[in-house]
Amino acid sequence: MSETNYLTYGTINLDSIPAFPKKSPSSTFETLQDQILWRDFSFVLDKTSSYNVLWEAIKTVEEIKDIHVFDLYAGDKIESGKKSCAFSTKIV
Repeated sequence: MSETNYLTYGTINLDSIPAFPKKSPSSTFETLQDQILWRDFSFVLDKTSSYNVLWEAIKTVEEIKDIHVFDLYAGDKIESGKKSCAFSTKIV
């Protein structure tokens, strides 16, 4: 089995994103037939920004059923005044 990885860079203005509509989940079961994807996303924020803003925005997406922070970084490998937060998400 092979997996292809892609690197993408983008900018998100959270204030410009409309609220996502809430729908009832069609199933709570995880079977081999379900289309479950785990994807990682990393965001760079101003050092004074709260990670909670991203967390709350990601949680509103209906198709995301699980989310974990797996990396927080602020150091010499990132632009001064910035910090990074990486999430692993389960998309169903």
